[in-house]
Amino acid sequence: MMGFDRRHRWMTLGLLTGTQGMLFLSGEFNTWIWSTALVIPFLSLFVSPPRGRLAEWLFRAAFVLPALGLGFMAFKTHNYLFFAILYVVILGVIKAFQLRGASDFLQLYGLVLMLIVAAAVINPGPSFGVLFVPVTLLLILCLAANNLRKGVEKAFLPEHQASVLSRRDLFSGPFVWTALLVSLLAFAGALVLFVGLPRFDPRFFNPDVLSGLSVSGFSEDVDLNSRSQIIQDHSVVMRVHVIKGDVHPPVRLRGLSFATYLSHKWKKYFRPRKPVYFDRKGRYKVVYYSGKQGRTRQVILDITSRVAGNDYRPIFGIPRMQAFELRFDVRFKRSRYLLMTDNLGSVVVVGAGARQITYREYSGLEAVTPGKLRAAGRTYPWWARKYYLQLPKSFSPRITALAHRIAQEYDNPYDKALAIRDFLRTHIHYSLRPPRGSGDPLVEFLFNAKAGPCEFFASAMVMMLRSIGIPARLVTGFYGGTMSRQGDYIDVHASDAHAWAEVFFPGPGFITMDPTPPQVILRRSTGMQNQGIRGVITAVKLWWYRWVVKYSLKKQAVLFLRMLTGDRRIDTNPYAMAARFKALVRRARYLGRGLEPVAWGAIAILLFLLAFFIFLHTFRHTRRAQGRSYFRKAERMLTRRGLARSTGQTPMEFAEIVKSRMPDVYPAFKTLVTIYYKDLFGPGIDHSDKEIIAVLLRRIRTGLRKLK
Repeated sequence: MMGFDRRHRWMTLGLLTGTQGMLFLSGEFNTWIWSTALVIPFLSLFVSPPRGRLAEWLFRAAFVLPALGLGFMAFKTHNYLFFAILYVVILGVIKAFQLRGASDFLQLYGLVLMLIVAAAVINPGPSFGVLFVPVTLLLILCLAANNLRKGVEKAFLPEHQASVLSRRDLFSGPFVWTALLVSLLAFAGALVLFVGLPRFDPRFFNPDVLSGLSVSGFSEDVDLNSRSQIIQDHSVVMRVHVIKGDVHPPVRLRGLSFATYLSHKWKKYFRPRKPVYFDRKGRYKVVYYSGKQGRTRQVILDITSRVAGNDYRPIFGIPRMQAFELRFDVRFKRSRYLLMTDNLGSVVVVGAGARQITYREYSGLEAVTPGKLRAAGRTYPWWARKYYLQLPKSFSPRITALAHRIAQEYDNPYDKALAIRDFLRTHIHYSLRPPRGSGDPLVEFLFNAKAGPCEFFASAMVMMLRSIGIPARLVTGFYGGTMSRQGDYIDVHASDAHAWAEVFFPGPGFITMDPTPPQVILRRSTGMQNQGIRGVITAVKLWWYRWVVKYSLKKQAVLFLRMLTGDRRIDTNPYAMAARFKALVRRARYLGRGLEPVAWGAIAILLFLLAFFIFLHTFRHTRRAQGRSYFRKAERMLTRRGLARSTGQTPMEFAEIVKSRMPDVYPAFKTLVTIYYKDLFGPGIDHSDKEIIAVLLRRIRTGLRKLK
């Protein structure tokens, strides 16, 4: 079996490895970085730390040089958080070779705490939660072992410490189980505080703090710098009932369109500010420029939407929606909402909150032939050139060169657009994890990572088309869906949220072109129903995202109402929840009228027990301290003779000084120190030891008198 020192070092390196694992599972670090950081610290178990002035200078240089290099990279790339975390990782690896005393171990534990905080920021996923429990238990166990090491360093001379720390009985079973019990109690207390304390969304303080996870679903903004890994949420957000027309899954439902791109984020140039007017039937005719209408096939759909929104809720429909009728339930009053539209064909409901919206959509599917699109020409109206050829000032010339290289063989915009679409489908891979880069997200997507989610495919196609003079825009909505078991409606899931491009052609107008590989998109809807373990993992990630990462004050109120009422169907409307809480308070007051004496009695008993335990602990501590007064008495006798123990000097070191200055007193004082160590670190002293202590104090007093 290993001695205490060896076990302590293994536990410390295991703690460092577990903490680094929480960081590296975020996917932010390259393979060579995390593999090196995980392997190198364990070499310190077989290599003794160098000593001497030269070694100290080398360690100082190892601390300073990485700080200068990483600081330069951070200012160059503006990725300060990544390089700060990487520097702390390097400090932990270097410190693993400097574990000489208790202070060195404590410094490494401080670095571990910093890495845990960093991991909570960049990796708020289930992998962090799985590793957090063992890492917390191991950290408390290491701190307890380090406290024991510190006591040994204070009690024994340096030449004796190695033999004491190599003992196996210092790390006994009761010590380990006590430390683990304290760890579990601390973790349980932290869990209670997490559930019970009022919660605020972390983005209230920093909008970019939640960069590790995002749930799949419709978004009102398209930010390509978001580094969130997308979790597939397969909950149903819309149900489409086909009244007329030949519509089958996958179905494409258009939501919002974006015209302005600002280096990494899509913005709506036209905000939905125009009011929508109804006739008595509640039917609105959608008016926006979509080109000249040819022969169309009419489609009528009844859509029930539960897609959550912030300020407004989009009205989703098949491209080229012509009109819709809004249906109302009892809770949805016309006086509490507004319908707004913009110049891009988007219609939104303002004031609907989280209520579901039911409407009937009237669309016209126009059959546009490739020949008609090839003959459309390049004579674009002024508004198409102004709004749909916009490029940011920092647009990369590499993207423009790539677009020209792909489309140079073709002489019309339609074939050029098809070439760019097919290039993205065949040369770029679909992934739920966005590209991890510090520069232009589109450059990272096209030239480095060559993988990403659908919004990167659509954004790349739109910007490549604009760079060669073809107007295009980004559109977000849903694409997919599965037929219900009854076969009379289509279920659209949150995981079917999608982004694609719309390319403008004079005459036909905007035509949908989707650069994302179609087989990957369909697999999201059809392949997720029977995916076994992957489905379980996705469900766990989704639960973690909803109840840990996004645990908010509103969810706290819902959780407490479920616990107090036993009703799992809680209305999440704030006014409804406030009414439920008021009713519970009134009921508690009514039931508690006759229980006030019992409550006050229980409080009094708890206070008495608390005071009793505090008194018992203080009494034991005082009694034990009084029992060790013999050593302080011997110190006072030596101090009166001009020999005082200095601050930081161990009793055994002081005994060696007594040996050189007062050899007649040394034997008795050395024996007294041995008994003191037995009392301090061992099982304590018994009656026979007390008799020996009295004899030793008399011998010390007699020896000091002889010095006169």
